[in-house]
Amino acid sequence: MVRRAPLVSAVVILTMLGVAALTFGMSTRNSPSPGNVRCADPDMSVPNPYPISGYWVFPRKDRCGWRTALEAIHRVGGDTLIQFGPRLEPRRIGRTGQVLDDSGAVDPAFTDCVDGGKTCYQAARDALRAAHPANAIVQTYAYRSTEPFGGALAVCPEMDGRLVVGSRVYYRLLLPADAPGDETCDFGKGRQYRLILVAGSTNDSVGMMLDEADRFGMSAFVGLPTSPSDPVHKWTASLAHSDTLVAFTRRVLRSYAERYGGHASFRGFYQTFEIQLRRWRNPARATTLQVYAAQHAVVDDVLPAKDILISPYWDARRLVGSGTPPDQVRAGFMNAAATGVDIIAPQDSRGTGKAAPFWDHEAAQPVDRRLHPVFGVGDTTYDKAYYAPVRDYYRAAAQARDRLAERGQHVELWATLEAFEPTGQPRCAPFTSRGRTDKARLDGALTAAGPYPSKVISFMWDGLYTCRAGRPASLAEEIAGDWDRPIVTQAFLSTRSGRDGLIVRGYRLDAGTVTLTWQGSGTRRLTVPGGGRYDPAAGRRNPKQPERMEELWVPLPKDRLRDARQVRIDLTNGSGKRTLRPYPLLLPWP
Repeated sequence: MVRRAPLVSAVVILTMLGVAALTFGMSTRNSPSPGNVRCADPDMSVPNPYPISGYWVFPRKDRCGWRTALEAIHRVGGDTLIQFGPRLEPRRIGRTGQVLDDSGAVDPAFTDCVDGGKTCYQAARDALRAAHPANAIVQTYAYRSTEPFGGALAVCPEMDGRLVVGSRVYYRLLLPADAPGDETCDFGKGRQYRLILVAGSTNDSVGMMLDEADRFGMSAFVGLPTSPSDPVHKWTASLAHSDTLVAFTRRVLRSYAERYGGHASFRGFYQTFEIQLRRWRNPARATTLQVYAAQHAVVDDVLPAKDILISPYWDARRLVGSGTPPDQVRAGFMNAAATGVDIIAPQDSRGTGKAAPFWDHEAAQPVDRRLHPVFGVGDTTYDKAYYAPVRDYYRAAAQARDRLAERGQHVELWATLEAFEPTGQPRCAPFTSRGRTDKARLDGALTAAGPYPSKVISFMWDGLYTCRAGRPASLAEEIAGDWDRPIVTQAFLSTRSGRDGLIVRGYRLDAGTVTLTWQGSGTRRLTVPGGGRYDPAAGRRNPKQPERMEELWVPLPKDRLRDARQVRIDLTNGSGKRTLRPYPLLLPWP
């Protein structure tokens, strides 16, 4: 049975308007706060650093859960956390005053939101009518979160309020329908209002995450409130609710500034609502871009030092209407940047099958069997299924980034690798119908992203990296056991001090032995032992490349390769491990 906070001593009667404000109560539970539970001391070592350095994570109920998760992420080189933002949802109200979900059933998250025997909706309605008989609620929203927020959320104490019931923290907010950003708190005029009911938690998951991220020296992106979807076009943000979203976002950000402003790990915000990177006919009228711009302007106003991260996708499929070639990505990247974002991390789209990594010489080969179930792909060849390989899309995004920099706008390009497969067998995460992938494909995805992004992140740690799903090891365990395998992302000729040579870029290239194989007059092979110049800090000196990118220059006599047209590059590093697949270098030589 839920134990409610005592009500009598907390009731505030506002005689000026004759309105009873929402009760301000305290929880009567005596269990220790999850944020204060004693946890085991963390292991701060990084024994298995992998090139992926950021992950999406779900909320946790207690500090120990966060510490365990961050320790595991930290061990494989993770330094960045990303969280989704809850959705601001238009809701209907039932005949008994209860908040209904999309199916028409009572939403259990709000059943305990009861004030003085009335549901929170009924209490808000009656309080408005007491202030002026013509006041009315014309729209109700629900917002479910895992944090307690703070006083900054409730702007008008005579109407806005907070109610604690067990581990739940409820807020009611009343915004004028004709001007949701109006904070004059004058309820005596007879207006229409929009009611936002927030179901938060006394267990501050965001605060605990930031505490632990501070400890591990990580950065975190907290989810912005997510826009309602257009009722017809579900993948489009609703412009009809954007003014309410903007006003609510301003209150949430004030609360974040108040509660989390002192955290070194609090780097910025993640914009959860996704877009496809493509060319819009009229970007100024694209509703999702308009919602982006309005919401991002609030971040710039309230917390201007914080970065905004988005992770759009692309669709390279030829046989679907949404598919686009890489040149449209350049336009879409610049359109998205115009909304005020600081970091654009395009999804590689391999997990959904909307795109695929392959080389030009593989275009006529059959697609990976795991892509056969994808609509518009099937059992065919890469060139028939896709406009271009994933690498071309990241190259196009990098070209747009560089063009913006020439104009004085600096936007970072990251890459999001999808750690799942199109089908759900074996399924290991309840939040998705997709199945997990393996490290070998992640290695290939890193090669496909190439030298273009400055950081690589992945969706998502929870479930996809931590489950085994009938396999001998989880994806995180596979990485821990094979983190030191070399991965080549780029190779090209380079002359240094008058000597011909080859530059190889990638990861774990230490003490590399490079083997070149090509077809000329028969199969030829040339092995170039380590002894060139190894630069483990190449990425740290180039802000356009991943920080962990390494570089190896090896001497290479070009006259040995005059009859070659394509060279396959294999590399074995100091650990004795070899690249999983050879890297193709196209010739002729310059």
